[in-house]
Amino acid sequence: MRITPNITMQNSLYNIQTTRARMDSIQEKIASGYNYNRPSDDPVSVSLLVNMNDRMTVADQYSSNISKSDTWLKMTNTALTGMNDFVEMAKKAVSALSGGETDPNVVNNALLSLKSIKQNIVDMGNTQLNGVYLFSGTKSLTKPFLINSGDTTSGSPTISNLDSVTGLSAGMPISGAGIPTGTTITAVNAGPPASLTLSANATATATGAALNTYAGDGGVTSIEINQGVTQAINFPGNQVLAPTAPGGPYGNVDILATMDQLIADVAASNIAGIQAGKQQLYQAGIQLNAAQSDLQSRLVRLDSANTMNKTIISTLQTVYGNIQNVDYAQLGIEMSQQEIALNATYSSTAKISQMSLLDYL
Repeated sequence: MRITPNITMQNSLYNIQTTRARMDSIQEKIASGYNYNRPSDDPVSVSLLVNMNDRMTVADQYSSNISKSDTWLKMTNTALTGMNDFVEMAKKAVSALSGGETDPNVVNNALLSLKSIKQNIVDMGNTQLNGVYLFSGTKSLTKPFLINSGDTTSGSPTISNLDSVTGLSAGMPISGAGIPTGTTITAVNAGPPASLTLSANATATATGAALNTYAGDGGVTSIEINQGVTQAINFPGNQVLAPTAPGGPYGNVDILATMDQLIADVAASNIAGIQAGKQQLYQAGIQLNAAQSDLQSRLVRLDSANTMNKTIISTLQTVYGNIQNVDYAQLGIEMSQQEIALNATYSSTAKISQMSLLDYL
């Protein structure tokens, strides 16, 4: 086969172009720091990188979910701890009275203390985090515990002279001294004068009686912390402070109603009622402790999920970096080799271009 000058020149040009293309590719890698800058560079490797990047994005979202859940639960724990502390204060406030103490000053101080403690417990129940109520169930933008006052009449389902009906609606559970457990609002009359109709008759007659209404729901908010794995982060108030049905997950003590009844019994010097109320407060403490135990188990689970997620992210980042990030030392050697090859091609091409017909004779 005869090798013509034209074929020789074409081969030389091809070698120059190929070498230049390799050098351009190396320079692009050095400039970008990446082995693959477009899918056509290596479709299989790029597909793997895209998949790993998607998994890291998902893992980052899980980390964010875990962080937010951790903050939510820790804030909830602070509120539950505060409730528990106030329940302990209430028990101390009535300790002397449960033994028969009748001194007016002691009784009056106990009443003032109990009323303040109840309000503090309500405030804890209405704790917010970034404008969201922690104890409202899934109705997180609704203030869960509404405190009103009205006149009750023994044997009547009507609460008259209500100070406010704001936020109240039929179906809401309501409690207070002289209101049977499990009672709900059946009708709201804005008045004036404002009044409520209850699902059960009041068992006591009182003017300006304290009324506790739960405006949230029993829904559970869960956040995904790993693929197919969710964690409940909220504690509905009707499970913690004011259970609306027996068989609650933590207990059956309506803490707010207990405080109201205890205040009424202290005011009436009802020793038997005070002793019963004190016993209810012990049960309330157990109830709040049970909720906190559940909360701690959730925090432990979040911590475990967070550790696993960090391991996954670290592993993916390492593998991704091994595939995508360039080895500058290796690229430097390859660039040097290509430059030598290019210079050799230039030299041989220059010699070939100087040949004439006489060189072939």
